[in-house]
Amino acid sequence: MFTFIQQIRRLRSELLWVLTGHAAAFLGGLVGIKLLTRLLGPVGYGQLALGLTIAGFLTTFLHNPLSNAAARFYAPYRDGGKEGLYFLVLRNLHSKLLLLLILPVIVGSLLVYLTKGSVWGGLAFWGLMFGVISGTGVSFLAWQNAARDRKNATLAQIGDVWLRISSAILAVMLFGTGVAALGGYCVGSLIIVLWQYSRFHQQQRKLGQLGTMLQKEQVRQTQHEFLVFIVPFVGYALFTVVTLFADRWILQFFAGSAFVGIYAALFQIAASPVNLLFAVINQLMVPIIYERAGSMISQKQQFEARRLINRTVLVAVVCSAFGTLLTALLAHPVALMLTTPEFAKHSKVLWLLVLGLSMWQVGQVMTLVGNCMHKPMSYIWPKGTHAVVLCISGISLTSFMGITGMAVALLASSFVYITSIAAVNVRLYRLSQWQP
Repeated sequence: MFTFIQQIRRLRSELLWVLTGHAAAFLGGLVGIKLLTRLLGPVGYGQLALGLTIAGFLTTFLHNPLSNAAARFYAPYRDGGKEGLYFLVLRNLHSKLLLLLILPVIVGSLLVYLTKGSVWGGLAFWGLMFGVISGTGVSFLAWQNAARDRKNATLAQIGDVWLRISSAILAVMLFGTGVAALGGYCVGSLIIVLWQYSRFHQQQRKLGQLGTMLQKEQVRQTQHEFLVFIVPFVGYALFTVVTLFADRWILQFFAGSAFVGIYAALFQIAASPVNLLFAVINQLMVPIIYERAGSMISQKQQFEARRLINRTVLVAVVCSAFGTLLTALLAHPVALMLTTPEFAKHSKVLWLLVLGLSMWQVGQVMTLVGNCMHKPMSYIWPKGTHAVVLCISGISLTSFMGITGMAVALLASSFVYITSIAAVNVRLYRLSQWQP
């Protein structure tokens, strides 16, 4: 552990940038909750929350898998002198994905508008647009973090949150609906994505000038390697979508948009510190873990990666336990400060949400074991089990316990998830030479 602390000290400059970015984003998120809940009320905030699940559906299936590849392959391609190839393939995949999505987004939104009306049509269109824009930004951010370009990654994070919230507030003040807020999210994120792309393009051009002409076969092989790594993430994206967004839709079905709005606001309050903690952990440690893992050929690479993962999980567990205890003590005053009395009267669920989210995030960190081994598909059954437990328990408990039932379901499914991930990792250790 002493060596681990020494490593953190050596990374204090990077850590400072990471903490700055996430602290500013955390503050922006709280400001957004406070102002948007007051401006929109439970129903309007519920509409915004449902629109964001539509965006998340798209991002989870397409952009998140691509961002995992962007993070995983940067170090090996840089160390192998093939950084230009990395940039070219990543840009080509983004371009093809954008062309693939344009027509379905327009046609799908139009169909929803014709069958369900203007509100749902607007939520579908702006939700899908936000998914495309924010998903692209996530992938660029994965590249910046993999390159350990902490300064520009931090600027992108801060700008995205504050511009997105500012644009949403302005849109609500002009038009007064959750649909308008979602449109504001799109405008704010688009500005940052365009800036990220300019940085990406500049780096690609620089490498193009310094390097040699790339052969088509090289590009084809690299693209194939990216896609082979991406496919498992797409494969279990259905379970991830259920994990992240089923709770809102279960509440919508059993209780309506107002309860979705209340739950979504409390969920964001609970998720903000949890996401801050794990975003710092992931942004700081994941690029280093992947860098140490490299191609995972030598025993030294295997040992270094395993040791860093275990220590990162330990830090995450200790911080999560402290955060849960603090939430249990301060739940009601915090909820009242950040929302309105109508939202705060359900604050008793906050500690359940913090604990459930923390357990799920710890499980996500534990999946680095399989990712370093290039075996992300090993986690398909834990993700599937988690999704099934969440849906079954969510439907059963929400129907007679409301918001509290959904929080309990989240906690139960997260416990199942983390124990399933642990079982998979034990099996991976036994089947490989990567002995703990």
